Amino acid sequence: MNSGVRKMEIDWNIRKMFEKLKEIGIKHINSEQDPCLQAVDFVCGAVSYKYRYNDDKYFTIIQNKFREKQELFNKVDSG
Repeated sequence: MNSGVRKMEIDWNIRKMFEKLKEIGIKHINSEQDPCLQAVDFVCGAVSYKYRYNDDKYFTIIQNKFREKQELFNKVDSG
């Protein structure tokens, strides 16, 4: 698939995601009060840590739980 078509597909997926978010009410709570929120926070933190710091020590704990992996952004060579 060429990169232009792939970008259009990703843009469409992001737009659909934001359309769904409009239907969701947001409530701010402390994650210490909700075990489900703690789990979501861990998953997001593990993914962030993997890509931001190139360290997958937390991601390896959960990586076999993902059904699909989709790269949304191109990696930038910092060297």
